[in-house]
Amino acid sequence: MVSAALLATTAAYALAGNQLTVERPNWDSLRTSFVTIQANGIPTGMAACIDPRGYYVANASALPNQAVIASVSHTGVTIPLTPIRNDRVSGFVLLRANRSVPGATPIRPTFPGSRENEVIYAVLPTGLVRAVVLRAGEPGIVQDSKRLIPVSIVELERDRREFANCLFVRGSDLYGKLIDIAPYQQATVVAERALPAPAPTGKRSFFGPMEPVRGYVTSPELTQLVVRGYSSTARQVAYPILGVTCVDAPDSAGAQIRTVSPRSPASVVGLQPGDVITSIEGTRIQNQFDFAWTMLRQMPASTISVAVLRDGLPRTVSVVVGKSED
Repeated sequence: MVSAALLATTAAYALAGNQLTVERPNWDSLRTSFVTIQANGIPTGMAACIDPRGYYVANASALPNQAVIASVSHTGVTIPLTPIRNDRVSGFVLLRANRSVPGATPIRPTFPGSRENEVIYAVLPTGLVRAVVLRAGEPGIVQDSKRLIPVSIVELERDRREFANCLFVRGSDLYGKLIDIAPYQQATVVAERALPAPAPTGKRSFFGPMEPVRGYVTSPELTQLVVRGYSSTARQVAYPILGVTCVDAPDSAGAQIRTVSPRSPASVVGLQPGDVITSIEGTRIQNQFDFAWTMLRQMPASTISVAVLRDGLPRTVSVVVGKSED
């Protein structure tokens, strides 16, 4: 007997030859916010409109190596796009349309925060594909700058090659972009998929959608920061910083300062290597990841309260948040 959950899962898919058609919930209302990036007439990814004056964001990996990028709007009109910014931390590229895009609707970044088992959608040239958030707020490290960023780990039911350059939405809002993707090692089996035992040959046959793959997606907090920067008059992403590097405090909860950059906001107020940051603006800091995530939510040029322990003694300083553009 097939479970109701399995029927609900497979109802959104239909077989066309050996291919599964793509889910399209809310696609009609979303498609005016996207254009399809092309290289030699072949779709390579999607760009999302963030400003009615013709500014778009896209996954950097979706762009062909050209000065002007061809794209096709929801009405079938070809729109030239010029890359003007590349944020190396997030991998989001800002593009400007060389002419107006009739009927384009800016998309807003989604609200901060995510949760396990939340449903989001990958945006492909053919429409939307369902994905499930396995874990949210996981630490990711940007290779060049060694900056910690929060990422979501998502599971998708589709050939992983189709997702290499995609964006994700939550409802009608922009959630993030794919960072990396690899086959999901199916150590556990979701009961609703009603997978039978492996065949003696070692091959697995199963019912329902394709075998899932795992993807790493920028968190809503990071996406919101990028869109806010790209929508500003400077068209530049500004990352809030104190000018310190931290590790987990060895003897207590907190983030222990390892280095302080000269002339940084931290050095101006006298923070030193060895100080243990225990809270920022009243938010408790348990480790270096708490420190990174809390700083990501601050605004450059704002004044924040930072509580530290120095030689076991508490003190609080007011710091003007700096900014970094990489």
